[in-house]
Amino acid sequence: MLPRASAAVSSLVRPARKRTLLVLFVIFAVACGSPQAAGGGGGRLSLPELKYRVIAKTGVPVYCGPPVVRQGYEEQQAAADFPAIKADIETYQAILAHTNPTGNESSSAYQVAVWREWKKLQAVTMNPDGSGYDFSLFTGHSLAKGTVDAAGNVKITSSTPANLNCPICLAAATLIDTPRGAVRVTELRAGDPVWTAGPNGRRLEATVLEVGSVPFPEGHDAVRVEVADGRSVTASAGHPTAGGASLGSLRPGDLLDGSAVVAVSTLHLEDGATYDLLPSGPTGEYWADGVLLGSTLWPG
Repeated sequence: MLPRASAAVSSLVRPARKRTLLVLFVIFAVACGSPQAAGGGGGRLSLPELKYRVIAKTGVPVYCGPPVVRQGYEEQQAAADFPAIKADIETYQAILAHTNPTGNESSSAYQVAVWREWKKLQAVTMNPDGSGYDFSLFTGHSLAKGTVDAAGNVKITSSTPANLNCPICLAAATLIDTPRGAVRVTELRAGDPVWTAGPNGRRLEATVLEVGSVPFPEGHDAVRVEVADGRSVTASAGHPTAGGASLGSLRPGDLLDGSAVVAVSTLHLEDGATYDLLPSGPTGEYWADGVLLGSTLWPG
């Protein structure tokens, strides 16, 4: 009888022990493997997700694009930027969570859909402020500013009428031809001597009448145009040539200041602003990095 009694007691103990082990396993799993614990910050959102929260509150931002939209422009830009976008895992995952690209990653339609979302996120400026961020973005004809905390709570502090001034000027490192030699455009002031072109294209000594500067919005691209004789100039795509065309509209084979264009490439500027000047004289033209250009400040 004793062995049977012992076996009975043992059969009662084993289920209780299993229940205890199960409870301990559940406690361990909740403590070490649950989403709440893995979040490590009480629901902190990634920066791209915070931008989406801001956009949901303020409206879709606007951003600068090329002044001359060519056929296939978005497809080309999307293909060029897609590897970097995908490498930014947080941003890429946020984009996929908020949009539904058609096709697969190698398709043009898929890449363009992702690229458009990326450009939209780039248009939201976020600056760290304590546990959250200050933000600003242009929406239509207004500039919205506010704050967003780490959990995604958005507060708009101001919304004022404003237009986004897209840069149509020169990179800060551009050298301007003057009678005293090449001078950076950022160092020129009204009254300084500068070369301008006469109606026949010959150099005339002039003075700087005005210097202008436009902030360079995040995500906006500039173009670098190279010509056959070795000269090159970098500016916003909308900057005018001496003939009145925009730099962004030029293609290999076109003429720029008497020489054939051999390459036009897109690049990001990090100078924070672009610059332009207006020389005295009959044309408003000047030489930038040795290339004759027009001026965005020219009233004619």
